[in-house]
Amino acid sequence: MEMDPRLLTTEKIRRYAAMGVKRASLGIQDFDPHVQSCINRIQPFEKVRDCVGALRDEGIERLNFDLIVGLPEQTPETVLETVEKAVSLDPDRFSVFGYAHVPWMKTHQKLLEVYRLPDARQRFEMNALLGAFLKTAGYDSVGMDHFAKKDDPLFKALDTKTLRRNFQGHTDDDSDVIIGFGLSSISSFGGAYLQNMTDAPEYRQAVEKNMFPVKRGCVLAAEDRRRRSLIEEIMCYFTADLNAYTDIPHLRDSTDAALAALEQDGLLELDGSRLTVTERGHPFVRIVAACFDPYFQPCETRHPKAV
Repeated sequence: MEMDPRLLTTEKIRRYAAMGVKRASLGIQDFDPHVQSCINRIQPFEKVRDCVGALRDEGIERLNFDLIVGLPEQTPETVLETVEKAVSLDPDRFSVFGYAHVPWMKTHQKLLEVYRLPDARQRFEMNALLGAFLKTAGYDSVGMDHFAKKDDPLFKALDTKTLRRNFQGHTDDDSDVIIGFGLSSISSFGGAYLQNMTDAPEYRQAVEKNMFPVKRGCVLAAEDRRRRSLIEEIMCYFTADLNAYTDIPHLRDSTDAALAALEQDGLLELDGSRLTVTERGHPFVRIVAACFDPYFQPCETRHPKAV
């Protein structure tokens, strides 16, 4: 369950535990008071520390922390201080995401443009700094943007080739069905996606009327499902045998030019049908995966930056 430390109380945590919740993901973002003030998310380290203690006291012991790079006024120093404090609380996993500045979708983000926003190079450097610190602290990378302890189930899934990728990130859960609860959450089925409403009053009204609070959906064709499998394999393992996906029409015809350009940049290697994302290319794996997504058309008014 994803939890906001600012909204947690001992009673809420006790009720979550009684419901059977065993894992929690806490949105940390950045512990620096100035950065928190800029993004209007005030949650002191002491508050998060107390939440972690209360969760563990109630038996919710498997914890993930979300960290974000690229936030307004963020610096390498604030990132390093944040990850040092976060590691001191000893979570099992970290998820490290880039801040998506998409004011054309989320108009309130325009308010953040009065602050200094790190550019792509600074974001890249802060992400590398954070990843290096986590590795020295005993967390190794799993797939893309995830770090976990060696005894975490994600590593077993990595070894047994059962690692998955869904809207929540990497998981060792092999279910094809995910049911999302809450605003904007996405449910995933074998052949379809559904996204809940993003407006709180609209969501509440639908629930009170015993209606599913669904805003939109998408049914997948057979080719969509196969492309999803290929993209998931690349994101989990940084490699895939394209010959295993010859049932996707015109797969190589539509991607060879883009893959060749990325290979020339040293981001991937092609050995016959075997595609491998290089170590240098790991931070850019989204760009590699996008080559196989026919619906993805890079456009500033639709997507956040990949880096």
